[in-house]
Amino acid sequence: MKFIKMEIRSILGIICLFAMSLNLNAFEIDSLKGDLKVHDPVMIKQKNTYYVFGTGISVKTSEDKINWKNSEGVFKGTDTLSWWKNNIPEHKGHIWAPDIHYRDGKYHLYYSVSAWMNFNSSIGYATNTTLNPKDPSYKWIDHGEIISFKNGGEGVNGIEEIFVEKNGKVWLLYGSYKSGLRMVELNPKTGKLYNDTPELITLTSHLGEGVYLVKGPKYYYIFASRGKCCAGNDSNYQIVMGRSKNLAGPYLNKEGESWVDDKYSL
Repeated sequence: MKFIKMEIRSILGIICLFAMSLNLNAFEIDSLKGDLKVHDPVMIKQKNTYYVFGTGISVKTSEDKINWKNSEGVFKGTDTLSWWKNNIPEHKGHIWAPDIHYRDGKYHLYYSVSAWMNFNSSIGYATNTTLNPKDPSYKWIDHGEIISFKNGGEGVNGIEEIFVEKNGKVWLLYGSYKSGLRMVELNPKTGKLYNDTPELITLTSHLGEGVYLVKGPKYYYIFASRGKCCAGNDSNYQIVMGRSKNLAGPYLNKEGESWVDDKYSL
């Protein structure tokens, strides 16, 4: 099965901000057409179809990456899983910033359970064998909580990304500007933590959210967003980066200063 996963915050993220500010359901810019409104998008391909997942775990599809249409969401509009409310009492059924990848015959979807301006969050996990709602085997299975503020760091908001090494190791990167970014290893067989008291790797103390990690020939490169979002003309969101020869860091900016000290390069 051919698949491809890529973060597209720098493209659709900008477009969605324009679309939301103009209150349009269909917006056209730079040749993209159709249903473009989305927050925190991530894209993956199954066969001939591209799927974009976003906050709320809405789903959009395209066969050419130009014309987009809404598709069936992961959870129905009225669905509220009991563990969401148990973990985050202020939660109102809205889930944030998903990340998805394919391995071992399944699509693995991770998502954030939180409430606006509540920085104690949880991360949930669901799987499916296909992304096509017309496939008879289409069914999202939720596996519950992966990590929360109780064992993932108080105030470390659960906005996440998954990185899979060539050796099969699976890592969860998560956090936000409130208390920074963390990284923890997951069990590839279960998709969850190895134990309830995991060893956390601190990537930053305050910097960043929407973290994304790629492996180059010599370095691991880390990207994150910083600044003020979702404020129209007052937004000053930026993408920052660092690099390290080791997966666990420390990640450095171009001056050799550490991300742990919130030093970054634009």
